[in-house]
Amino acid sequence: MKKVMCTCWQCRAIQCLKVLVKLAMVQLLFTFALKAQQPEPLSRTTYLAMDLSVGGGVVENSYLTPLRYGGTRYGLHLVVESPLTKRHPLFLRLASDLTYLSSVNPSKSALLEQTRYVFQGEAHYIFSLPYSFKLSLGGGLRGLIGGNALPSNVNNTTSFDAKLDLVGSVQLAYMLPLQLFPATFRLYANYGVIGLAHHVGYNQSYFEVDSQDGGLARTLHFTHLGNASQSALLFSIDMPIANCCTLRIGYCLDWDRLYMERRASSVFTQGAFVGFSFDTLWFAGREAVQSKQHRPVLFSNVFITIEQPKLIRNIRV
Repeated sequence: MKKVMCTCWQCRAIQCLKVLVKLAMVQLLFTFALKAQQPEPLSRTTYLAMDLSVGGGVVENSYLTPLRYGGTRYGLHLVVESPLTKRHPLFLRLASDLTYLSSVNPSKSALLEQTRYVFQGEAHYIFSLPYSFKLSLGGGLRGLIGGNALPSNVNNTTSFDAKLDLVGSVQLAYMLPLQLFPATFRLYANYGVIGLAHHVGYNQSYFEVDSQDGGLARTLHFTHLGNASQSALLFSIDMPIANCCTLRIGYCLDWDRLYMERRASSVFTQGAFVGFSFDTLWFAGREAVQSKQHRPVLFSNVFITIEQPKLIRNIRV
């Protein structure tokens, strides 16, 4: 009799366990179904832009020649804007530029070629302005490395450029509130404050520098607003083309000058550029800009909470 009662108790326990498992599965399926119906949280995306530029430039390098050279400049540019945190209006801006400048003297009797690579990393804080404008302020480091070649100069054929600057920067952005053409306008500017620069003294050659104690390390000098100036300006328009791609066009200007020990070197370039920018959905164009689940880092409001005041009406009884 005890064995029968024990068996019945075990059967009831197994049945209760099966019922609990079924209820748990139903609850789990209901949870997944409810979550699928709810919208996903808004997230900020990384902005990536690649473009080619063509323009002009003027080079002054007293180590190679006392004359100014002017010519055509070609460039390849890459810009990345990525959010640093999910809750704060901070983003990281990375920029990389590879340029080549082919220039001639006023009489067009000599050719000076210049190649430069610039890498820049900055942290920006975003402010929301009236009329949906976005202002970001920040700063970071700007590194430059490059070379100049003047075959017509027998004594000094080449020179080397290297700089590291602490820069401050600002960017103003605006997106058109149009569903058919949500273009984005960006105006970016930076200015160098202090840094280090490679500089060979007046009437001194690289062979002499190499033979001295310390070598090239002795050619590093402290730069400030009194002996160096560096600034850049960039204006761009991101134009979504249907749901195909996002075209990026604009204008860039760059000025870099260094004056030490009776030697001056400066580069002034400007030009127009064209390329593509990507946000969320690569080559998605207007669909990426109008995505409800993802917004560009500059135009997302995940970190801003604005409560509308409630209107209270007096009701007379």
